[in-house]
Amino acid sequence: DVATGGVLAAATIPNYDPNGLTPEVMRSLNANKSRDFPLINRAVAGQYPPGSTFKIVSTSAVFAAGLADFTVNCNHIEPNVLWTAGGQTYARRRIVDDEGERPHGLTNLTIAVSESCNVYFARVGLRLGSQTLHDHAARYGFANLPTLSQFDAALPEIAFGQGEMLATPLEMAGVAQTVANGGKRLTPQWEKSGVGKVVDTPLSPEDAARIADMMRRVTITGTAAGRFADLPFPVAGKTGTAQNDRYDRVSHSWFIGFAPVDAPKVAFAVIVENGGYGSQAAVPIAEQVLKNIR
Repeated sequence: DVATGGVLAAATIPNYDPNGLTPEVMRSLNANKSRDFPLINRAVAGQYPPGSTFKIVSTSAVFAAGLADFTVNCNHIEPNVLWTAGGQTYARRRIVDDEGERPHGLTNLTIAVSESCNVYFARVGLRLGSQTLHDHAARYGFANLPTLSQFDAALPEIAFGQGEMLATPLEMAGVAQTVANGGKRLTPQWEKSGVGKVVDTPLSPEDAARIADMMRRVTITGTAAGRFADLPFPVAGKTGTAQNDRYDRVSHSWFIGFAPVDAPKVAFAVIVENGGYGSQAAVPIAEQVLKNIR
């Protein structure tokens, strides 16, 4: 709930039936060493690289730093990236963004969000610096935020949600809630009658409105274009395709957002483990959920 922080629904798969949780079943579940981990509530405890959904946090930092006019010429491949942080110099042979696709060309912040440009966010992350991006990300309440030294060593990747950055679905839903709530971040509430406390305001109302407009463009002309056209209200969102270094290494599919855009009621986050592109797996699930919003 955008206005109260109340958790209206949460789902995690695979799961288990608590009514049949006998000692024998519990031992069997605990003995399950596979990647399924049914005892973990992924909605609140699953730690995943947020991928491009984290670009909303980076965009928030860009506004806070007064860099909203920053532009980059994106050719999808940024070679020989160097930066200095914490007294050390770091290098990447290249930063790649949709190699083989048509380059974004001259890219501003709005285009970078709607088209999900990694090159832009890598460059603007370096412009912000690790201390600034780390401190601003901390305002969104990530429980396992990378240390400053980890930001130093992986700054370009963290700026677009990779590297050492991990987040839960509930935390990323909180990012969407903050934008939808005019920049006010609320504590999540599990009691229906509860009202969350405003714990921080990382965005001004004006900047929150500008980011909301960028997220709306994602569903009109961007990476989720046309996917919510059948709904009776507009949706704002951000796709994410998070690289996964574990198991079969298939990327995780993310989509976060809120609706309706003009008078937000609900904020949400969807992740499909090993689902591939965010627009392929997570977006259709979000669409089905939003069809039940009244």
